[in-house]
Amino acid sequence: MGIIISRFRRKKTTIEVLDRLETEIKSIERDGEYKQQTQKRIMGYMMAYSIGFCVLFGVLYYFMYVGKSQHWLHSLLNASPLLVLPILVVFLRSAISWYYDWLLNKNRAKLTKMRAEKKKLLEDVMNTETYKVAKEILDKYGSPEEQSKSLKPFTPTIAVAGSAPNTPVPGTVQNFLVKLFKFY
Repeated sequence: MGIIISRFRRKKTTIEVLDRLETEIKSIERDGEYKQQTQKRIMGYMMAYSIGFCVLFGVLYYFMYVGKSQHWLHSLLNASPLLVLPILVVFLRSAISWYYDWLLNKNRAKLTKMRAEKKKLLEDVMNTETYKVAKEILDKYGSPEEQSKSLKPFTPTIAVAGSAPNTPVPGTVQNFLVKLFKFY
């Protein structure tokens, strides 16, 4: 039954596939930026709250327990929040950092896979489609480097006998320097 239904399903065009890839790539990029901002915000809040709690526990310890205990072990037990909190903050910070790095690396892997798929599709377009269709697709979905290298019409340069070999070509650095030194 599935074979019969699949015969009537039309194949997606290259433009539809590229459009889907483009939206997914942008979605993944936005998601990655949001996760980076969230990581920075969480780390900032965690550090601010942990410093606040350390100061609060330090003040409470000073007013409640300093000088009131005769034994050093009781003083150490009363100061335990001041000793444990920094260690807890370091472990919590590393766990949060590891989690967000894992998420961002997973996003980067997806993104590189999709960009490679998009690049492959664009190369197939350059090889299989007509010039006009391929130019439209590359203008819409291709990167500037792909647009510049792929569909420039071939213009051969022929050295004509009798022409000066070192004449400056318009728009080159050499031509710019010649004009600059003529100005001075």
